[in-house]
Amino acid sequence: MTFRTKTLSLVAASAALFAHAAVVDQTVTLNPGWNAVYVGVGPDGSADEVFASWPVESVSAYNADNFRVTADTSGGLTGESTVLSPFLVWSREGHASTLRRLSADTVLLCCNTNSSAFTTSLRGVPAAPRIAWHTSGADETYNYVGVRLADPSVSVSAASYFAGCPALAANPSFYRVATSSSGEMGVVAYGGGFPRVGSLSASLTDGAVLLVPGVAISDWSGPLYVSPRTGVDFGETDTRGELAIRNDGVTNKLVQIEYVASSDGISKPDVMFSLNATIESIPTWHPFTNSVSRYLSAGETWTVSLALDRTKLAGTGDRVGGIVRISECNPSDRGYTGFMAQVPIAAVDTKPSVAWPQGLWLVQGCLTAVNWQVSAEHSVEGVGAGGAMPVKFYVHVDSEGKCRLLQRAVISGFANGDGTIREDLYGPDAELPTGRDYTRRLSSAVLPVDMGAVESSSGAFGDCSAPLSFSYSIGPNSPSNPFFHALHPLFDNKKMDFETPAPSGDDINNYIGSVKPERFTIGGEVRLSFADNAGAVWSPEESLRGTCTWAYTGLRREGPVTASGAFTARRILKSAAIEL
Repeated sequence: MTFRTKTLSLVAASAALFAHAAVVDQTVTLNPGWNAVYVGVGPDGSADEVFASWPVESVSAYNADNFRVTADTSGGLTGESTVLSPFLVWSREGHASTLRRLSADTVLLCCNTNSSAFTTSLRGVPAAPRIAWHTSGADETYNYVGVRLADPSVSVSAASYFAGCPALAANPSFYRVATSSSGEMGVVAYGGGFPRVGSLSASLTDGAVLLVPGVAISDWSGPLYVSPRTGVDFGETDTRGELAIRNDGVTNKLVQIEYVASSDGISKPDVMFSLNATIESIPTWHPFTNSVSRYLSAGETWTVSLALDRTKLAGTGDRVGGIVRISECNPSDRGYTGFMAQVPIAAVDTKPSVAWPQGLWLVQGCLTAVNWQVSAEHSVEGVGAGGAMPVKFYVHVDSEGKCRLLQRAVISGFANGDGTIREDLYGPDAELPTGRDYTRRLSSAVLPVDMGAVESSSGAFGDCSAPLSFSYSIGPNSPSNPFFHALHPLFDNKKMDFETPAPSGDDINNYIGSVKPERFTIGGEVRLSFADNAGAVWSPEESLRGTCTWAYTGLRREGPVTASGAFTARRILKSAAIEL
């Protein structure tokens, strides 16, 4: 047995992961003598607290940052260059310690001074693996690589696990930490079988630590590259985040993501996910309640958008969060590795400043179908129109959920002394204020210009089971009446003297007389049928979609004329109040 003794160097302590995150438990076992242990979590507490009960005199943590291309050795304001070392060291003596706090995703080297195995549990915030591969030989620091597998009872071949890693030699040799006959630390060939121990034929299990010579600099961090490695932190106000998973192997992999609870029992908030499937440029969102999986080809990246539904939070200000577990999950796949990474979902339990869906919504639609044909004498549903008619209008939702259809509105704002901007909303008939810093006028060309705010007759905003309907009328004297012509004397709704008003067209008895009505009231109805939005009204994009149906009565005696098409609604002002 050949031993290669390694020197452990000192370095400054590394930073911990963000505080308001979910945690996982990891069991650590130290056999008598020297051990190399992969730790995937960052425990809360100092190194003194973590290692107080361990049967060790010192612990060295592999410092991969020492080998990163972007490692900073400038020394900052002092001007003194910083020499990075491959290990951070904790000593029970304390005075020589450079490892102040244990970070996630590192390899620990320590000697168990007891004659029996020592088992303990670490609880902390996880992080996805990162490896800063460097070139190394027998007299240099190896690359210390920890193996994380989804199933601890399964072993995989080193050839499958490291397939695609550009830092390995053509026929690499793998080593492990061992104890020499004199009790010192050394390394031996990884594995215990024949033939070719310590080679690509070796079997790897969860938690294994390999010492690997490197022939190239690389950022290959395992069969799957997960970013960001510290997960998604929504903080106090954010509602959107993304995870990216890249297949860094050479074969197709079935990748699974799961959203599970934190080990410390903190609340796991409702999160939705989108797999980049879009309809009219709006992602399709689903509740993240079960596992989701898909095949990734070699080199392919899977981007998963995550959204936190703050409308369902309690607003206590406590930390909330969960764990996203990413793993390769099909042992029957060629080149299966069983790789697993865990990252936290973190947030502070704060509700949005303006409750959903209060505010002013811009609705934009495109009517593409009608229910009449020129050649038909009866209604024909869903006839493709000769063209696409764009429509735009505004809907306001107040604090009680009451909805109003607006032909026009005014947003008027001014700057507060603290640097914020206050915006107020005014309806069609409201008296506008003076002395404001700016005024923004909004209007719709497809609604009557003299129409006031119209309250909904049925339904609820955003509810896919209760379409929202607005009914309005275009009076005989309205400038928007389709039978009105400002310059044509036969369509002025007056008698032949061009002064006396003509009979009302809304009274059927007036059509018997010699002077017939020229105009009558036209009825209109706008109906918004919202598409299913993951079973929730809230939308991460502040957007909703669905089908808009526009009906007119009075244009034909045979019945209403109806047009329909898709629409999108986007919240443009978070103001529950409106001056009418």
